[in-house]
Amino acid sequence: LQVRSAGHFSAAGRGWGLAVAASANLHVAVLENCLYADARFGGLLSPAATSPHIQSGLWCRAPQGVVSMGVGCGSCLKMSSDSGLASWSAVVQVVGLDPARSADFRCHQHAVTAMTGWPATSAQVTYEPVECATAATTGAVATVWGSSLTSFYVIFSNVPFAVASVDVLAG
Repeated sequence: LQVRSAGHFSAAGRGWGLAVAASANLHVAVLENCLYADARFGGLLSPAATSPHIQSGLWCRAPQGVVSMGVGCGSCLKMSSDSGLASWSAVVQVVGLDPARSADFRCHQHAVTAMTGWPATSAQVTYEPVECATAATTGAVATVWGSSLTSFYVIFSNVPFAVASVDVLAG
């Protein structure tokens, strides 16, 4: 496999939106259309779920609009809120892209709490793409799953930036 990361972001790399707590359960489908921690691959015990962000509940499903900023599956965002009395922020990993026209981020409760400093159900946030933290003990992980040589998934985890493209050379 030859992998190219998406270690770049557009000049308009900041935005604002609403972060909504979608779940307090770490086992709830972290994984939407990006397939991180998918039950078919072993859930949170899957090699695809080794990211420190996923393991600690610091993840969100992002609105489709962030794709224009260079954000995709596996990207990380620094999300911040300001109550007027205090400012809070957290780095979260994008584990799904909402195909609907929603402008909201659907986040694990741990992520919203980290963004607000208390267990809120939602928060107005600003966000910007940042490098993801990685677990030093495991290194980058590629999980390959499929039923044939022409139809398979490759899920990358524990990498600092989302994977932009992959070339597969067989032979």
